[in-house]
Amino acid sequence: MADAWIATHAAGFARREMAVFAIAAPDDRLLGAISLRLDSAHDRAEMGYWIGLPYWGQGYATEAAMRLRDFGFDELAVHRLHAAICRAIRRQVA
Repeated sequence: MADAWIATHAAGFARREMAVFAIAAPDDRLLGAISLRLDSAHDRAEMGYWIGLPYWGQGYATEAAMRLRDFGFDELAVHRLHAAICRAIRRQVA
């Protein structure tokens, strides 16, 4: 499923629908992903991300969000960028 999801990114970017990036630690461990869903008709985007639970509270999402914000405004020329807030759901796995 991950391979299929990743395979959609290049085509989505080419169609100016999305920009998706991995969030990685300095040693290249995958920590999560961050994306912009683009609305080209109105030059705006919605940001979304996920971070693996062991990496919460360490500033990775904040740094990724600031870099993606700059990419959206500077490289993609969006005029408005927003993000919805979702409450994190933790589930115990038996």
